[in-house]
Amino acid sequence: MIFTDEASNGDTVARGGGTAWTEALVDAQLTANNALFNAITRSGAVASYDDLASNHGGQTFDLNGLNTTDQTVVGAFVQAFATAKLKETIDFCTANPTAPECQGSSVPEPGSLALLGLALAGLAGLRRKAIY
Repeated sequence: MIFTDEASNGDTVARGGGTAWTEALVDAQLTANNALFNAITRSGAVASYDDLASNHGGQTFDLNGLNTTDQTVVGAFVQAFATAKLKETIDFCTANPTAPECQGSSVPEPGSLALLGLALAGLAGLRRKAIY
């Protein structure tokens, strides 16, 4: 995921080892690693990441959705982003059901819950005693 307010300049998306990374090189690296790519960027820069994101199962999100006091706009941004991320998680686990992060495990009842219950019962007993 990239979070930026700058458009891709097409030839130096990132620098590593002194090499300029073109969009084609980034695309090849994402493909080689079967990586998902999402971009959160300002509206003027969204289009520069659209192809990269859509080619790798991701989306682009307009950062201006968070740069407002209009709660409806912010809510729409958060809803769209959360829905997309949830879908990605579900899709990943559907495609990789044996992945460790997709394995369900039973959650043991914590002992602290029993202690909390005893504490509440004790408080109820004290309150009852104080009333009479």
